[in-house]
Amino acid sequence: MGIASTGQSSPRVRLADSLRGKIGKQERKRLSLRAVGFAIIAGVRMKTMSVAWAGQKRVREALGRKLEGVVGGRKGKRISGGR
Repeated sequence: MGIASTGQSSPRVRLADSLRGKIGKQERKRLSLRAVGFAIIAGVRMKTMSVAWAGQKRVREALGRKLEGVVGGRKGKRISGGR
């Protein structure tokens, strides 16, 4: 009847059996409570900072348009006088 009937298995079969449980499963280190807390705090800070940054971005774009209007108006005029 062979090896299977005697209850003994070859080294290859034992290796395959031992690897079968590990394939597809990733051993992940469990995060500490401290690390989770820091991640939550960072997320909250990023959200509030993104809202503030969006407001600053709008103001900066408006100032850029005003500056272009002032500089563009000056280029068309000839400045006389001076030296």
